[in-house]
Amino acid sequence: MALIEQWRSTRPWFVDGLAALAGGALGLGALFPFIAPAAQGTLAAPRDHAWEHPLRKRILNTLERSPGIHYRELQRQLDAANGTLR
Repeated sequence: MALIEQWRSTRPWFVDGLAALAGGALGLGALFPFIAPAAQGTLAAPRDHAWEHPLRKRILNTLERSPGIHYRELQRQLDAANGTLR
């Protein structure tokens, strides 16, 4: 401890800087387990996927326009077969 006290008396900015760097690194390291799940929830992929089936996209668009639509009306609007919508 005498060496640290000697450094602090001759170069206070150096010891204080090292303490600040160490404290900052340890503080950020302690927060990392909490930051990763929060960041994972905030980052989202785009909703339009190139591999998505065109009929599925039409079904979802129709249901977004008319959320309370009945099954038979959806089938009629999309001109889809009965087994296609199931």
